[in-house]
Amino acid sequence: MTERRTNHRFAAKLILLGFISPFAVAADCEYSVTNQWDQGFQAQVTITNTDSTNIEGWQVNWQYQQGSQLSSSWNTVLSGNNPYSASNLSWNATIKPGESVEFGIQGTMSGDSAEQPTLTGDVCSNQTPPPPSERPAITAIDAAAAMGTGFNLGQMFDNQQHAATLTEASGKIDAYYEQGYRNVRIPISWTIEISGSTIADETGKIDLNNARLKEIIKTVDHALAYDDMFVVINAHHEAVIKDNSDAVMLETLWTDISALFKDRSNRLIFQILNEPHLSNSEAMLPSKLRHMTGLAYNKIREQSPNRIVVIGGNQWFGAHEMARTWPNLDAVGGGSDPYVMAAFHHYNPWSYHGEGNLSTKWTESDISDPIRTMQQWANGVGQGMPIYISEWGTNWQKYKSQMDCNNIRAWYELLDSKHAKAAGIPTSVWDDGGWFMIYDHRTNAYNNNLHQCIIQGSCEYSSNDSSRINAACK
Repeated sequence: MTERRTNHRFAAKLILLGFISPFAVAADCEYSVTNQWDQGFQAQVTITNTDSTNIEGWQVNWQYQQGSQLSSSWNTVLSGNNPYSASNLSWNATIKPGESVEFGIQGTMSGDSAEQPTLTGDVCSNQTPPPPSERPAITAIDAAAAMGTGFNLGQMFDNQQHAATLTEASGKIDAYYEQGYRNVRIPISWTIEISGSTIADETGKIDLNNARLKEIIKTVDHALAYDDMFVVINAHHEAVIKDNSDAVMLETLWTDISALFKDRSNRLIFQILNEPHLSNSEAMLPSKLRHMTGLAYNKIREQSPNRIVVIGGNQWFGAHEMARTWPNLDAVGGGSDPYVMAAFHHYNPWSYHGEGNLSTKWTESDISDPIRTMQQWANGVGQGMPIYISEWGTNWQKYKSQMDCNNIRAWYELLDSKHAKAAGIPTSVWDDGGWFMIYDHRTNAYNNNLHQCIIQGSCEYSSNDSSRINAACK
């Protein structure tokens, strides 16, 4: 540490930008700069339980606006890279009424004084959040223009391939954000058992004490801490709802999800039901899906009149499914709701389990045709409704240990940068850290250069052979 320049103490009280979750206990959260010197500072965060019951586990978040960066911390688990998240260790998770816990951080700064960042967190209650009606509204059209290029946190909160924790998610979110990606879709399975528990019971009622749910909330918080990041959450693998066309269960589920997140930024978007196929892969009956979606939509609107709601097809979210599923918009505002968006999934022409995918001789019409089909619906029945490609990509890692196929690179270069952007359509590439791997959870780094192919619209091809179907595609 260099010579200390000043020993004055600064304090920044919380301005709550998020929301107080239903299971949160009220606490006073304070960020204090305890020391600063040339280009460096030390700070302390104090969480004081002002409620009458114990706090069992905590997390606070913040973001520096003037270039400060953290280098170390103590008495906490620190994650992220501006925004930062700090959560409890096992020994300081419990805060009894009237008691406090403290943790410290150290970092570098730019300018003459250390920043005073805003704190957010699901236990902090220094300021009551504004009601939904007073938060800035974002129409679906404006959101589509701002969401740009995005990615999925696949196989994390929808099954158990990756650890369902903020720690696992934050590195991926931060890495993509740094590359210019501005939306993250978080697939969530609420009603199926994962690692021994379900978030929602057989009626669709959410267990607010579920450990996976708490990590989901932290992850949503972390992504929303970037003030230009959009976050999409959904109901992903919900076999019991789909197989039984259980409208009441879906309605109850979205009633609770809406209550849980009702005070969040309107950059948080709800996608009601992902790929509504039955367990035997058959499509859901369109009339039943519209009815179910309408019930969920109404519950969302009761609590969040300006929350963007996303609808899609009745099987695999193919572009062609919209016309048969939504011959009208009666169930979702009748075409007069500016906060409704349509989504489809783009895997054309690849086969999900196709070993020959890598050498598929696709043409640009394979990319443009589904987009055109979706636009035709949006410009007709959709009455100008904006479109979102909420999944796209192709499987390579099931068959290859390394992604060096130029044929895949070329498709990733064109879909978002050339075709989707030209149509004003935001996208979210399917990255599951497995068969569709771009970011490798094992190394916390990109596995290949597909992220550059997407965001830049160009990337380096194989150093061994630059032809489109090179040896690594065979």
